[in-house]
Amino acid sequence: MNKTMPAFLIFFLIIFVVCCYAEDSDPVTVSPESQAAANPPQTMPSSTPGAGMDVISIRGLNIAVPRGMKIEDKGSYVVIEDMSSYLDRRFDAVDKRLTQIEDMQEDLRQGLEEVTDTLNNTKKEDAR
Repeated sequence: MNKTMPAFLIFFLIIFVVCCYAEDSDPVTVSPESQAAANPPQTMPSSTPGAGMDVISIRGLNIAVPRGMKIEDKGSYVVIEDMSSYLDRRFDAVDKRLTQIEDMQEDLRQGLEEVTDTLNNTKKEDAR
């Protein structure tokens, strides 16, 4: 072991202690206003879910899931429907609803044509 090594370690330790003492001996006063500006209050996340989300409580555990997602409590574990199955089911429901709306729209269009024809016929008869 080199003889200069212990001297270097002692020198380094003295410098370290002096630097630490210098920082502690000159305290900086901070006003409450500047401290409040530097450290804004932390807000807890909202307990309400976002749009289209539901919070489901299972055994004291709150889970935020998309509205309509299937969750099964099977004894010691919880099965949450995977996203692809959920989306497939949702898109199938949207497709069915769209088909129903198109059928209703076609029925309304036919009814409107019948009413228009009836009005045109009555106008022609009144004009004679």
